[in-house]
Amino acid sequence: MKKLLSAAVAVLALGTLFVGCASSGAAKETSEGPSIPHPRTYVIDMGEAKDGNVVAIEYNQYGPNYQSTPNPDFSHLLKKDYPKTGDTVVLNWEFTADKDLPVVLAGLVDGSAKANYWRNLADPATFVLAEDIKAGEVVKGSKEIVLAADSVGQFAIYLQYDSEDSIKLGYAKVNDKSVLTFNDIADVATTDTFAELEALGVTTVTGPKTINIQMEKIAAFCEIATNHPWVDGVQDMSKISNYQADVSISSLLDEELAAGDVLNITWHAVSDKDIPVLYARPVDHSQSVGWWNEMYTGDWGENNENVVLARDIKAGVPFDCAKTFTCDVGSDSTDVIITVWYDYDPETNGPGPALILMDRN
Repeated sequence: MKKLLSAAVAVLALGTLFVGCASSGAAKETSEGPSIPHPRTYVIDMGEAKDGNVVAIEYNQYGPNYQSTPNPDFSHLLKKDYPKTGDTVVLNWEFTADKDLPVVLAGLVDGSAKANYWRNLADPATFVLAEDIKAGEVVKGSKEIVLAADSVGQFAIYLQYDSEDSIKLGYAKVNDKSVLTFNDIADVATTDTFAELEALGVTTVTGPKTINIQMEKIAAFCEIATNHPWVDGVQDMSKISNYQADVSISSLLDEELAAGDVLNITWHAVSDKDIPVLYARPVDHSQSVGWWNEMYTGDWGENNENVVLARDIKAGVPFDCAKTFTCDVGSDSTDVIITVWYDYDPETNGPGPALILMDRN
Protein backbone atom coordinates (compact mmCIF):
# COMPACT_ATOMS: atom_id res chain seq x y z
CA MET A 1 0.00 0.00 0.00
CA LYS A 2 1.43 3.37 -0.98
CA LYS A 3 1.59 6.07 1.65
CA LEU A 4 1.21 9.78 1.01
CA LEU A 5 1.49 12.58 3.54
CA SER A 6 -0.92 15.30 2.50
CA ALA A 7 0.43 18.69 1.58
CA ALA A 8 -1.39 19.94 4.64
CA VAL A 9 1.30 18.39 6.82
CA ALA A 10 3.84 20.83 5.48
CA VAL A 11 2.10 23.71 7.23
CA LEU A 12 1.48 21.94 10.51
CA ALA A 13 4.31 23.78 12.18
CA LEU A 14 1.95 26.78 12.22
CA GLY A 15 -0.53 24.94 14.39
CA THR A 16 -0.54 25.17 18.15
CA LEU A 17 -3.44 22.84 18.91
CA PHE A 18 -3.01 19.43 20.52
CA VAL A 19 -4.68 16.12 19.82
CA GLY A 20 -5.17 12.81 21.59
CA CYS A 21 -6.21 9.64 19.82
CA ALA A 22 -9.83 8.57 20.20
CA SER A 23 -10.66 6.38 23.16
CA SER A 24 -13.54 4.08 24.02
CA GLY A 25 -12.59 3.35 27.59
CA ALA A 26 -9.44 1.74 26.20
CA ALA A 27 -6.05 1.29 27.82
CA LYS A 28 -4.21 3.79 25.61
CA GLU A 29 -1.32 6.16 25.96
CA THR A 30 -0.98 9.09 23.60
CA SER A 31 1.79 11.63 23.22
CA GLU A 32 0.56 15.10 22.34
CA GLY A 33 1.39 16.84 19.09
CA PRO A 34 -0.05 19.43 16.72
CA SER A 35 -3.38 18.65 15.12
CA ILE A 36 -4.04 18.52 11.39
CA PRO A 37 -5.74 21.79 10.40
CA HIS A 38 -8.98 22.01 8.43
CA PRO A 39 -10.06 22.72 5.76
CA ARG A 40 -7.56 20.43 4.11
CA THR A 41 -7.12 18.24 1.05
CA TYR A 42 -7.45 14.45 0.87
CA VAL A 43 -6.16 12.44 -2.08
CA ILE A 44 -7.94 9.20 -3.02
CA ASP A 45 -6.64 6.54 -5.43
CA MET A 46 -9.66 4.34 -6.07
CA GLY A 47 -7.36 1.36 -6.58
CA GLU A 48 -6.52 1.40 -2.86
CA ALA A 49 -9.90 0.63 -1.29
CA LYS A 50 -9.99 -1.51 1.84
CA ASP A 51 -11.70 -4.48 0.20
CA GLY A 52 -9.52 -4.52 -2.90
CA ASN A 53 -9.61 -3.08 -6.39
CA VAL A 54 -12.43 -5.16 -7.92
CA VAL A 55 -15.88 -3.61 -7.51
CA ALA A 56 -19.12 -5.40 -8.38
CA ILE A 57 -22.03 -3.17 -9.37
CA GLU A 58 -25.15 -5.22 -8.72
CA TYR A 59 -28.90 -4.74 -8.61
CA ASN A 60 -30.01 -2.75 -5.58
CA GLN A 61 -33.50 -3.77 -4.50
CA TYR A 62 -33.86 -0.66 -2.35
CA GLY A 63 -33.06 1.79 -5.19
CA PRO A 64 -33.82 0.39 -7.57
CA ASN A 65 -30.58 0.81 -9.48
CA TYR A 66 -27.31 -1.03 -9.97
CA GLN A 67 -24.90 -0.09 -7.20
CA SER A 68 -21.50 -1.10 -5.83
CA THR A 69 -21.63 -3.91 -3.27
CA PRO A 70 -19.88 -3.10 -1.00
CA ASN A 71 -18.97 0.51 -1.66
CA PRO A 72 -15.20 1.12 -2.06
CA ASP A 73 -14.16 2.14 1.46
CA PHE A 74 -11.13 4.22 2.47
CA SER A 75 -11.83 4.43 6.19
CA HIS A 76 -8.82 2.25 7.01
CA LEU A 77 -6.54 5.13 5.97
CA LEU A 78 -8.65 8.16 6.91
CA LYS A 79 -10.25 7.28 10.23
CA LYS A 80 -7.70 9.19 12.36
CA ASP A 81 -8.81 12.40 10.65
CA TYR A 82 -12.03 11.90 8.69
CA PRO A 83 -12.83 14.48 5.97
CA LYS A 84 -15.15 17.25 7.12
CA THR A 85 -17.36 19.94 5.64
CA GLY A 86 -15.29 22.32 3.53
CA ASP A 87 -12.45 19.84 2.95
CA THR A 88 -11.43 19.01 -0.62
CA VAL A 89 -11.28 15.44 -1.84
CA VAL A 90 -9.21 14.81 -4.97
CA LEU A 91 -10.61 11.59 -6.42
CA ASN A 92 -8.47 9.69 -8.95
CA TRP A 93 -9.48 6.63 -10.97
CA GLU A 94 -8.13 4.30 -13.59
CA PHE A 95 -10.26 1.24 -14.36
CA THR A 96 -11.55 -1.24 -16.88
CA ALA A 97 -15.11 -2.58 -17.10
CA ASP A 98 -16.20 -6.07 -18.12
CA LYS A 99 -18.90 -4.71 -20.43
CA ASP A 100 -19.89 -1.59 -22.32
CA LEU A 101 -21.56 0.95 -20.05
CA PRO A 102 -23.17 4.24 -21.07
CA VAL A 103 -22.31 5.85 -17.73
CA VAL A 104 -21.11 5.24 -14.18
CA LEU A 105 -22.16 7.75 -11.54
CA ALA A 106 -20.32 8.14 -8.25
CA GLY A 107 -20.95 9.75 -4.88
CA LEU A 108 -19.18 10.18 -1.56
CA VAL A 109 -20.96 8.68 1.42
CA ASP A 110 -20.69 7.87 5.11
CA GLY A 111 -22.56 4.58 5.56
CA SER A 112 -21.80 4.11 9.25
CA ALA A 113 -24.31 3.77 12.06
CA LYS A 114 -23.13 7.14 13.40
CA ALA A 115 -24.41 8.69 10.17
CA ASN A 116 -27.69 6.73 10.29
CA TYR A 117 -26.28 4.32 7.69
CA TRP A 118 -26.30 6.81 4.81
CA ARG A 119 -25.06 10.39 4.63
CA ASN A 120 -24.26 12.02 1.30
CA LEU A 121 -21.08 14.02 1.75
CA ALA A 122 -21.22 16.17 -1.40
CA ASP A 123 -23.79 18.43 -3.04
CA PRO A 124 -24.94 17.36 -5.57
CA ALA A 125 -24.85 13.86 -4.17
CA THR A 126 -23.74 12.19 -7.42
CA PHE A 127 -21.54 13.09 -10.38
CA VAL A 128 -20.52 11.41 -13.62
CA LEU A 129 -17.42 9.31 -13.02
CA ALA A 130 -17.17 8.17 -16.66
CA GLU A 131 -19.37 7.75 -19.72
CA ASP A 132 -19.31 5.83 -23.00
CA ILE A 133 -17.25 3.09 -21.37
CA LYS A 134 -16.04 0.27 -23.62
CA ALA A 135 -15.37 -3.18 -22.22
CA GLY A 136 -11.67 -3.75 -21.57
CA GLU A 137 -10.59 -0.20 -22.35
CA VAL A 138 -8.77 1.79 -19.64
CA VAL A 139 -10.77 4.72 -18.29
CA LYS A 140 -8.84 7.47 -16.47
CA GLY A 141 -9.97 10.59 -14.67
CA SER A 142 -9.87 12.79 -11.58
CA LYS A 143 -12.19 15.21 -9.85
CA GLU A 144 -11.96 17.69 -6.99
CA ILE A 145 -14.95 17.70 -4.65
CA VAL A 146 -15.58 20.08 -1.74
CA LEU A 147 -17.51 18.30 1.01
CA ALA A 148 -20.91 19.58 2.10
CA ALA A 149 -21.19 17.30 5.18
CA ASP A 150 -18.94 15.68 7.77
CA SER A 151 -17.93 12.05 7.62
CA VAL A 152 -18.03 10.68 11.15
CA GLY A 153 -17.62 6.91 10.94
CA GLN A 154 -16.84 5.96 7.35
CA PHE A 155 -15.57 7.44 4.11
CA ALA A 156 -16.67 5.48 1.05
CA ILE A 157 -17.49 5.98 -2.62
CA TYR A 158 -20.56 4.44 -4.17
CA LEU A 159 -20.79 3.65 -7.87
CA GLN A 160 -24.06 3.24 -9.74
CA TYR A 161 -26.06 3.34 -12.96
CA ASP A 162 -29.69 2.78 -14.02
CA SER A 163 -30.67 5.12 -11.20
CA GLU A 164 -33.27 7.87 -11.43
CA ASP A 165 -30.38 10.33 -11.69
CA SER A 166 -28.76 8.61 -14.67
CA ILE A 167 -32.08 8.16 -16.47
CA LYS A 168 -32.94 11.86 -15.99
CA LEU A 169 -29.56 12.74 -17.51
CA GLY A 170 -30.54 10.79 -20.62
CA TYR A 171 -28.28 7.76 -20.31
CA ALA A 172 -29.51 4.40 -21.60
CA LYS A 173 -30.38 1.66 -19.15
CA VAL A 174 -28.07 -1.33 -18.76
CA ASN A 175 -30.31 -3.82 -16.88
CA ASP A 176 -27.36 -5.97 -15.90
CA LYS A 177 -24.62 -6.09 -13.31
CA SER A 178 -21.01 -5.25 -14.12
CA VAL A 179 -17.53 -5.47 -12.63
CA LEU A 180 -15.00 -2.64 -12.54
CA THR A 181 -11.31 -3.36 -11.91
CA PHE A 182 -9.36 -0.36 -10.63
CA ASN A 183 -5.62 0.02 -11.16
CA ASP A 184 -3.27 1.28 -8.47
CA ILE A 185 -2.16 4.56 -10.06
CA ALA A 186 1.64 4.80 -9.99
CA ASP A 187 1.98 8.51 -9.18
CA VAL A 188 -1.05 8.83 -6.88
CA ALA A 189 -1.33 7.62 -3.32
CA THR A 190 -4.25 7.82 -0.94
CA THR A 191 -3.85 10.14 2.03
CA ASP A 192 -2.85 8.12 5.10
CA THR A 193 -3.82 9.92 8.31
CA PHE A 194 -2.05 7.32 10.44
CA ALA A 195 1.25 8.17 8.72
CA GLU A 196 0.53 11.88 9.04
CA LEU A 197 0.10 11.64 12.79
CA GLU A 198 3.17 9.43 13.10
CA ALA A 199 5.19 12.05 11.20
CA LEU A 200 3.96 14.66 13.68
CA GLY A 201 5.12 12.60 16.63
CA VAL A 202 1.61 11.59 17.68
CA THR A 203 2.16 8.00 18.74
CA THR A 204 -0.42 5.62 20.08
CA VAL A 205 0.24 2.58 22.19
CA THR A 206 -2.84 0.43 22.12
CA GLY A 207 -3.91 -2.55 24.11
CA PRO A 208 -7.20 -4.36 24.50
CA LYS A 209 -10.05 -1.91 24.91
CA THR A 210 -12.74 -2.31 27.53
CA ILE A 211 -16.16 -0.99 26.55
CA ASN A 212 -18.74 -0.64 29.32
CA ILE A 213 -22.26 -1.00 27.91
CA GLN A 214 -25.19 0.03 30.08
CA MET A 215 -28.04 -1.23 27.94
CA GLU A 216 -30.70 0.93 29.60
CA LYS A 217 -28.72 4.08 28.75
CA ILE A 218 -28.21 3.36 25.05
CA ALA A 219 -31.71 1.86 24.60
CA ALA A 220 -34.33 3.29 26.97
CA PHE A 221 -36.64 0.66 25.54
CA CYS A 222 -35.88 -2.53 23.64
CA GLU A 223 -38.61 -4.11 21.54
CA ILE A 224 -37.85 -7.80 21.09
CA ALA A 225 -39.80 -8.77 18.00
CA THR A 226 -40.74 -11.95 16.20
CA ASN A 227 -37.82 -13.14 14.06
CA HIS A 228 -38.53 -15.20 10.95
CA PRO A 229 -35.92 -17.49 9.36
CA TRP A 230 -34.12 -16.57 6.15
CA VAL A 231 -34.13 -19.09 3.31
CA ASP A 232 -32.18 -18.31 0.14
CA GLY A 233 -32.21 -14.61 0.90
CA VAL A 234 -35.94 -14.42 1.67
CA GLN A 235 -37.65 -14.49 5.06
CA ASP A 236 -40.15 -17.31 5.54
CA MET A 237 -42.94 -15.43 7.31
CA SER A 238 -44.85 -18.65 7.98
CA LYS A 239 -42.27 -19.76 10.55
CA ILE A 240 -40.75 -18.30 13.71
CA SER A 241 -37.10 -18.86 14.55
CA ASN A 242 -36.91 -16.84 17.77
CA TYR A 243 -37.63 -13.42 19.27
CA GLN A 244 -34.83 -10.91 18.70
CA ALA A 245 -33.68 -7.29 18.96
CA ASP A 246 -30.49 -5.63 17.72
CA VAL A 247 -29.13 -2.80 19.88
CA SER A 248 -26.46 -0.58 18.30
CA ILE A 249 -23.43 0.33 20.43
CA SER A 250 -21.94 2.51 17.69
CA SER A 251 -22.33 5.61 19.86
CA LEU A 252 -19.85 4.12 22.35
CA LEU A 253 -17.15 3.35 19.78
CA ASP A 254 -14.60 5.78 18.36
CA GLU A 255 -12.88 3.09 16.32
CA GLU A 256 -13.26 -0.53 15.29
CA LEU A 257 -13.18 -3.29 17.86
CA ALA A 258 -10.25 -5.70 17.72
CA ALA A 259 -9.90 -9.32 18.73
CA GLY A 260 -9.18 -9.30 22.47
CA ASP A 261 -11.30 -6.24 23.23
CA VAL A 262 -13.67 -6.67 26.17
CA LEU A 263 -17.38 -5.79 26.25
CA ASN A 264 -18.94 -5.45 29.70
CA ILE A 265 -22.74 -5.52 29.34
CA THR A 266 -25.05 -4.57 32.19
CA TRP A 267 -28.80 -4.04 32.18
CA HIS A 268 -31.17 -2.67 34.81
CA ALA A 269 -34.65 -2.89 33.33
CA VAL A 270 -38.12 -4.41 33.45
CA SER A 271 -39.92 -6.62 30.91
CA ASP A 272 -43.61 -6.78 30.09
CA LYS A 273 -43.35 -10.56 29.52
CA ASP A 274 -41.93 -13.53 31.37
CA ILE A 275 -38.67 -14.52 29.67
CA PRO A 276 -37.21 -17.89 30.72
CA VAL A 277 -33.72 -17.25 29.28
CA LEU A 278 -32.42 -14.06 27.69
CA TYR A 279 -29.33 -14.37 25.45
CA ALA A 280 -26.93 -11.83 23.95
CA ARG A 281 -23.92 -11.72 21.64
CA PRO A 282 -21.91 -9.00 19.84
CA VAL A 283 -22.17 -8.82 16.05
CA ASP A 284 -20.31 -6.79 13.43
CA HIS A 285 -23.09 -5.14 11.42
CA SER A 286 -20.83 -3.59 8.75
CA GLN A 287 -21.87 -3.61 5.11
CA SER A 288 -18.44 -5.01 4.17
CA VAL A 289 -19.12 -8.24 6.13
CA GLY A 290 -22.60 -8.68 4.69
CA TRP A 291 -24.23 -6.99 7.70
CA TRP A 292 -23.61 -9.94 10.01
CA ASN A 293 -20.38 -11.34 11.48
CA GLU A 294 -20.48 -12.74 15.01
CA MET A 295 -17.64 -11.41 17.13
CA TYR A 296 -17.82 -14.04 19.86
CA THR A 297 -17.22 -17.50 18.45
CA GLY A 298 -16.29 -19.32 21.65
CA ASP A 299 -17.93 -22.49 22.88
CA TRP A 300 -21.47 -21.65 23.83
CA GLY A 301 -21.64 -24.72 26.02
CA GLU A 302 -24.72 -26.58 27.12
CA ASN A 303 -27.85 -24.42 26.87
CA ASN A 304 -25.72 -21.64 25.35
CA GLU A 305 -24.53 -20.75 28.85
CA ASN A 306 -21.71 -18.56 27.55
CA VAL A 307 -24.21 -16.20 25.96
CA VAL A 308 -26.89 -16.26 28.68
CA LEU A 309 -27.61 -12.70 29.81
CA ALA A 310 -30.33 -13.44 32.35
CA ARG A 311 -32.67 -16.23 33.50
CA ASP A 312 -36.20 -16.30 34.91
CA ILE A 313 -37.17 -12.72 34.12
CA LYS A 314 -40.69 -12.05 35.43
CA ALA A 315 -43.08 -9.57 33.87
CA GLY A 316 -43.20 -6.31 35.80
CA VAL A 317 -40.33 -7.26 38.12
CA PRO A 318 -37.09 -5.25 37.65
CA PHE A 319 -34.04 -7.34 36.83
CA ASP A 320 -30.30 -6.76 36.79
CA CYS A 321 -27.87 -8.71 34.68
CA ALA A 322 -24.24 -8.57 33.65
CA LYS A 323 -22.22 -10.30 30.95
CA THR A 324 -18.64 -9.97 29.73
CA PHE A 325 -17.53 -10.90 26.23
CA THR A 326 -13.96 -11.00 25.00
CA CYS A 327 -14.15 -10.52 21.25
CA ASP A 328 -12.67 -13.36 19.22
CA VAL A 329 -13.16 -11.38 16.00
CA GLY A 330 -12.62 -7.68 15.33
CA SER A 331 -15.15 -5.44 13.58
CA ASP A 332 -14.75 -3.79 10.19
CA SER A 333 -16.19 -0.51 11.47
CA THR A 334 -17.93 0.97 14.50
CA ASP A 335 -21.22 -0.54 13.28
CA VAL A 336 -21.50 -3.08 16.10
CA ILE A 337 -24.71 -4.38 17.64
CA ILE A 338 -25.59 -6.42 20.68
CA THR A 339 -28.13 -8.97 19.51
CA VAL A 340 -30.56 -9.90 22.28
CA TRP A 341 -32.89 -12.86 21.87
CA TYR A 342 -34.86 -15.64 23.49
CA ASP A 343 -36.18 -18.92 22.16
CA TYR A 344 -39.49 -19.65 20.52
CA ASP A 345 -41.59 -22.40 22.08
CA PRO A 346 -43.48 -24.16 19.23
CA GLU A 347 -45.96 -25.73 21.66
CA THR A 348 -47.12 -22.50 23.29
CA ASN A 349 -46.02 -19.96 20.65
CA GLY A 350 -44.50 -18.21 23.64
CA PRO A 351 -43.38 -16.12 25.19
CA GLY A 352 -44.05 -13.88 22.21
CA PRO A 353 -42.63 -10.41 21.54
CA ALA A 354 -41.60 -8.40 24.60
CA LEU A 355 -40.86 -4.81 25.49
CA ILE A 356 -37.98 -4.26 27.90
CA LEU A 357 -37.94 -0.80 29.45
CA MET A 358 -35.45 1.13 31.54
CA ASP A 359 -36.39 0.67 35.21
CA ARG A 360 -36.95 4.23 36.45
CA ASN A 361 -37.54 3.25 40.08
